[in-house]
Amino acid sequence: MAGMLLFMGDFFGFFLHGAVTLSDLGWLTAELGVGLVVAITVRFVFFYPRPIKALARTQRSYAARARNVAADALELLDNPNHSVAQARRLHRQLVRLNEASLMIDAQLGDPDAIADGSSAQRLHQRLFDVELALTNVARFALAMGHLDVPDDQRQQAHLSIFDGSGTSG
Repeated sequence: MAGMLLFMGDFFGFFLHGAVTLSDLGWLTAELGVGLVVAITVRFVFFYPRPIKALARTQRSYAARARNVAADALELLDNPNHSVAQARRLHRQLVRLNEASLMIDAQLGDPDAIADGSSAQRLHQRLFDVELALTNVARFALAMGHLDVPDDQRQQAHLSIFDGSGTSG
């Protein structure tokens, strides 16, 4: 960040050196100060950082993405003649799930984001377990989608995915 600021300052200084005289530096400093005060005020009055709420929003997004992965996996399992586009869609959903997982993991580094009574290590482990289970569900749905699976076993797969147990037997 500091390097970017120094580069931009040098860049503008090089191009504006003839347009800005030494007597204009007072006004420029005052304008920069007013801009800094306004930016800080807006940041902390209107957009005050609330790590617990940010983590909760990210967790809701993760849960929605997990439901999408499960639904797409079941769709592939139910459709033995699924297209390559459907398999790509499931892969994209898995990538989005992983991105949401990484965003939650990054937020777990902030001690203020963790609610009382829980720990970042437990949340991280549970997040990893759920992501691994959903990845396996998607992988098995892709592999089994081409097989002639009896209807009662497909129904059992539906029940096991949406009841949260992750087991089919």
